[in-house]
Amino acid sequence: MFKNILGLAKISTFVGLTTGATIFFSHTLYFTYDPNTTNWKDIALVGCIGSLLASKVSVIGYKWAY
Repeated sequence: MFKNILGLAKISTFVGLTTGATIFFSHTLYFTYDPNTTNWKDIALVGCIGSLLASKVSVIGYKWAY
């Protein structure tokens, strides 16, 4: 049972950190800090894309991922 929990913790940590990094890098490199041009929907969309990509990598089970 604990082996499954540790695997789940590794996968969820990987997905969370990758999603956070995707949001951080996209916001600092692509979007501006002007509140009139940056919408929260843009940042949420990039976060969803990062979450989808990270979960796909973690479910497929690449050994280099985690």
